[in-house]
Amino acid sequence: MNDTVNGCDAKVVFITGASDEAVVLSCERFLNEGCFVGFTYSGGNGHPMPEQDRLLARHAPNMSAPEISKAVVDTAESFGGIDVLVFMRDFWEKDGGELFLDLGEDDWDSAMALVKAFFLSCKYAIPYLINSPCARVIVISRAADNDNIAEYAAASTLKAATERAGKELSDFGIDVTYAPPGDFDF
Repeated sequence: MNDTVNGCDAKVVFITGASDEAVVLSCERFLNEGCFVGFTYSGGNGHPMPEQDRLLARHAPNMSAPEISKAVVDTAESFGGIDVLVFMRDFWEKDGGELFLDLGEDDWDSAMALVKAFFLSCKYAIPYLINSPCARVIVISRAADNDNIAEYAAASTLKAATERAGKELSDFGIDVTYAPPGDFDF
């Protein structure tokens, strides 16, 4: 069992922001590296991973502040901190490209909800990351869909927020990485 992540003795990983399928793949990868993993899941039928001692699941169907806060705090308290935050941007699915004027307020809010989830995940996890000698924030997101203004706005905002967080958090020794799916190394 390898207890390192990218050459560092990262032990605790918190994963959020993604569909249950993407979370499963990420959890499996980190568990195989010997890490403890806390994660959020959105499905209502129970979390998608088999029970394990090194795994903590929290239901967060709305990605609200109380849901994310509880998941982060429970992970940190159960496993002694957080070393890596992985935020995976899911895609707001809409049939075909949508014109700006065709979108409703709920459509816009749905697309921007993940930007808020990124902010909340960082807000609650960073105090724990500051105490880790190998702190990382990894944001995984594909390029924005130029045919959908809401998705484009959300993806662009997430990328800009990640870049800004990287500048601010480097003073605390926290590495922040933005990468497309499959194009990053832990």
